[in-house]
Parts: sequence; C-alpha cells; structure tokens
Amino acid sequence: MKYVGTLCVEFFIDRNDNLYVNEIAPRVHNSGHLTLNAYNISQFENHIRAVCSLEQIPLKKLSNAEMINLIGNQIVPYRNNPKLNNNQFLFDYLKKHIKKNRKMGHLTTLK
Repeated sequence: MKYVGTLCVEFFIDRNDNLYVNEIAPRVHNSGHLTLNAYNISQFENHIRAVCSLEQIPLKKLSNAEMINLIGNQIVPYRNNPKLNNNQFLFDYLKKHIKKNRKMGHLTTLK
C-alpha cells in the first residue's frame, strides 16, 4: 500500500472476549477522537500533516482515556446541564434531529 494519511482499524470485543474487526477506514475516525485530549497531538492534525507532506509529530500518550459514544437521547442531559469533571470532555456533534441509534456526540474521560 502506498497510502498516505490516517488509517483506522476499529475493533470490538464481545462479552466472551472474542475480537472482531468492525471497520477499516482510510480517514480519521471517531474511535480515535480521544487523541484530542489524551495525546500530545490529535489524529486530525497528524492526518493533515501527512496529506500535506508536513513533518509528522510522533504520537505520545499523555493519559489513559475512555470514550463513550452518546447515542440518540443520551445527548439530552448533556445539552440541558453539562456537569462535567475536570477530566471529562464533551463533544456534541450539534445534530439538530435526535434519532434512535444516531450518534449525537461523545464523552472522553481521562484516567
């Protein structure tokens, strides 16, 4: 492959600890959004650096993190009253229409 840019492989682990490849995405991907808060550089910046032939900044983890997708109505409490701890970061995708099973945002918690 002569691919330039971010390539994401998204995995799932089921309750029996079986590992599955869910998606291979030749782009920045929501499974890497935690790089915005938990790493020295985000996947977005390094992707732009790659496709523009700019110097790559080595990725360094600054903190362990957990990212939870907010699906459908799960976004409502955060929109109404976002009480977050200092180690939590809310990303509301600002979609106007809330639909069942639609990804509306995510919450990243640094550990």
